[in-house]
Amino acid sequence: MTCKRLMSVFTVLCFIFGTIVSSMGTLTANALESYTVKVSVKGRGSVSGTGKKFIGERVVLTAKPEAGEQFYGWFNGETKLSENTKYEFFISEDTSLIAKFSGKTLVYKDDFIFFADEMTASTLFLEINILLAMLYDKDGNQLYSNTLVSTGSVLMYLKNGNSSVEYTLIMLGDINCDGKVTASDARMALRYSAGLNTLEDIEKIAADVDFDESITAIDARRILRVSAQLDSAEKWLNKIK
Repeated sequence: MTCKRLMSVFTVLCFIFGTIVSSMGTLTANALESYTVKVSVKGRGSVSGTGKKFIGERVVLTAKPEAGEQFYGWFNGETKLSENTKYEFFISEDTSLIAKFSGKTLVYKDDFIFFADEMTASTLFLEINILLAMLYDKDGNQLYSNTLVSTGSVLMYLKNGNSSVEYTLIMLGDINCDGKVTASDARMALRYSAGLNTLEDIEKIAADVDFDESITAIDARRILRVSAQLDSAEKWLNKIK
């Protein structure tokens, strides 16, 4: 074989080798691609199995309720995925789920119903288990299915088929009546505690999350921590007597 032919063969082999190495590098990069599994906990319990996962990896999430509590289910938004304490899937994208533990969801006191976590109208109807109930926001607009229930909403239904019952709903920490607990609510509580703004009576009830009949910077701090998912709002319900 001539020198020229050897060089040609060598060149072809180098090209093939380079193509193989390049392909292996691409496959390795894809194989090492990772995603994040996050779980927000609603209620009193803990979750294990979250964190960084490689593409195609089998994810095993485990829920552990605290003493006296029960696990309600794994949710993707409002969709319940499973009621088992162990939930498994193969990951192909960043995943954010909700683990709900049942404890005190609604607390009745006088003419009010208190709740602490985001809740849609359909979820509320399931919780109260009453047929033919009507739900309105604070401005009198009727609420349907996936609409968030907020502070100031009014629930009406017939008791024993004849007498009308009416409750005003209070989402603790939801001072601006949007059905969520955010930094904006914390700011409203803080400004009120400093005498820089006023609140309506219904807003004051939502702002007093420690039920000491005063709205202080402590309430504002607690609302802020819940808005940043550093604390759970459900324990506020346990303070209602």
